[in-house]
Parts: sequence; structure tokens; C-alpha cells
Amino acid sequence: DEEIIRGSIAVYLEDSGYGVHEAPDGHAALGCFDRQKPQLVLLDLRMPGMDGLEVLSEMRQRDPDVPVIVVSGAGGMQDAVAALRLGAFDFIAKPIIDMAVLENAVRRGLEQRRLVLENRRYRQGLEAEVTARTHALRERSEELENANRRLKAEIAKGRRMADALQRSEGRLQEVIALFEGFIYTVNREYGIVFMNRRLAEAVGRDAVGESCFRAIYGREAICEWCPNLAVFEGVTQRCEFQRPDDGPWGGRWQHAIHTPILGSSGRVARTQVIVMDITERKQAEERLKRSEAELKAQTDRLRTTLKGRLRFGNIVGKSR
Repeated sequence: DEEIIRGSIAVYLEDSGYGVHEAPDGHAALGCFDRQKPQLVLLDLRMPGMDGLEVLSEMRQRDPDVPVIVVSGAGGMQDAVAALRLGAFDFIAKPIIDMAVLENAVRRGLEQRRLVLENRRYRQGLEAEVTARTHALRERSEELENANRRLKAEIAKGRRMADALQRSEGRLQEVIALFEGFIYTVNREYGIVFMNRRLAEAVGRDAVGESCFRAIYGREAICEWCPNLAVFEGVTQRCEFQRPDDGPWGGRWQHAIHTPILGSSGRVARTQVIVMDITERKQAEERLKRSEAELKAQTDRLRTTLKGRLRFGNIVGKSR
């Protein structure tokens, strides 16, 4: 409130590069505080109208980040403690003999404000980053939970399919075991990959790895009736043939179904062959053909006999 002291402080600080706004009392100080939004306040304690501690309390409520340096010659240590309890940054006693002390306090107060604001911005940025990371982590966790649920569902489905496949394979093995014909699988080199038990018994051994034409048909080259070239192009083939080899199956008629089996690349990798003996059917067809021929001959003889009996020679007439 002392104009000479206030003015000398203002001149010194302005010469040091600071912008200074003066207020003669507490009420004027609060109005200047609201208008100018200062970065630091120098506050006298003993002022007319409004005590400096009241002004300090009001300023701390309006903006607690503004450092307040209390400058007073009255009250001594008791006023300093009260001001510091209210949030004052520093206390300087009058008379101020060395203005550099005041300037140093101002510099430290502004540096503290800068650090406080930077720390707050950093904390706010960190909190925003943590919030964003937490949100992203929550979304990622939800995605992982959904993926985990889908994976569990797929695993359960896979287990059900595996169980069904195992049951299906068990039934298929039963069918293959009860099947009276031959079943075997060959690769593109005509090597046997699989043969059912009945075929192994007929051949006399498990011929997996051997050539099908040699192990099954007793030939030194590919069978002339074999349609595997077309089958490896992806077309199922059927054929009937009479076995030329010696042994218990020699001369018997057989019907074969050659089916392509696709590999992982989508290309035909193997051929599955199902062979059924149709000798009895062929014999029945031969007997039927012979019966048809005999019946046709008898029919022709009967027609000839009937034609001779109904002939009237050279008589031509209209009378019934």
C-alpha cells in the first residue's frame, strides 16, 4: 500500500524484463487479479480495507496455481507462518535492502509455476494416454474374449466332428471288413497305398508298396483295361474285365469302380478301386443269351410250320 515502495519494486522488476501491474489495496488487487490473470503476485500483509491474509486466501481459491510472495515488515514470524499455511510461496521481510533477493524469489516462484503447469499437462497427457490405452486394452480384451469363445466353440465343434469321424471310420472299417469284394488304393506310380483284408488274403500278403498290376493281377505291365489315366484327370471310371492271370481268380469276370482322391493341393493324388466279382452274373447272362437263342430258333420253326399249314396253293378268290 506504500506507493514509493510499490513503485520502486515495479521499476526494478520492469528493468529486469517483467511486466508489472500495481494495485494500492486488497480490493483493487483482486480486481487486477481477475482481469490480468498474473503468473505471480507480490502481496503486502498490512493494508487498509482488506488484510493481506484475506487477499491471499481469496486468490488461492480463485487460482491456486499462482505463486504468492508475501512482502511485509510487520508481524514477524507469526505472519509468515500464517501466510505459508494459506499457501504463500515465500515470505520476504521489509525493508528490502537487496532487490536481487526479491528478484530471485520472483524467478523461483515463476519457475515453480512453470514446473507445476508442465507437470499437470504431463499428468493430464499421461492420464489421457492411460485412458486411451485402457480403452484400447479393454477393446482388445473383449476381442480376445470373443476370439477365445469362438475358439472354444470351434474346438468343441472339432471334437464333435472328430468323434463323429471316428465313429464313421469305425463303421466304415466294419463295412470294409464285411465287404466281399476287393478295395485298394494306389498312387500315381501305381503303388498300393491301402488294401482291405479280403484282398490281402486273396493275394496271400499285405502288398502295400508294391505295384498293383504285379501284386494283384500278376502282370509285368499296367493292365490294358486300367482306366487310371482318366481317373487321375478327376473322372470316375467303371470297367468290366475277365482276369487273364492264373490261380483261383484266373478267368473270372470282375467289375471295377475307379474313384479319384484329391490331395491337399486340390490335385488328384490317389485312386481308390473297388473290385467286385461278377462271374455268376456273367454266367447268368450267358445262360440267358443261350435261352433267348434257343427260344428264337423254336419260334422261327413254329412260324415256318404254321405258314405251311395255312397255305392255299395257287387259288385266288374273293369269297370268304
